[in-house]
Amino acid sequence: PDGTAWTSMTCYTSNVGCQISLRNLPVSGNYTVRIVPNGQATMSFNLTLSQDVSGALTFGTPMNVNLSAPGQNALLTFAISTVQTVTFTATSVVTVPAGKTVSFAVYNNAGTLVGSTGGSTSATLTLSSLAAGTYSILVAPQFAAAATMQVKVQ
Repeated sequence: PDGTAWTSMTCYTSNVGCQISLRNLPVSGNYTVRIVPNGQATMSFNLTLSQDVSGALTFGTPMNVNLSAPGQNALLTFAISTVQTVTFTATSVVTVPAGKTVSFAVYNNAGTLVGSTGGSTSATLTLSSLAAGTYSILVAPQFAAAATMQVKVQ
């Protein structure tokens, strides 16, 4: 809304699709998406703005996650009340198109990345000595793929 560039990325024609996650935008208002082709190239594409799937994870309880819209991500939260080691797992990962990687990034309540992993069928991430607080897990399929999976923290 104030004209400041928030983020950018490069997409290549060899990709099935690409996406960018707009986390914690600093101001409310209207944003502009600017698409600039390389050199004198012309482009044709579909652009989709998808709201994250959200949910709160309960320790030891698996959650089914369905990211059905192209470019849709999930932003899941969990809270801990004391310093502890937490293991995040994603199983039964299926993407459309098949075989795409799904990235998992864990952020603390200040928005700082505390760990990340990825996988095309499963993923595990162990985070040692996490401080008490609320954490967010950004689940992002590669190349704007749709994905289903089961996730859990323990």
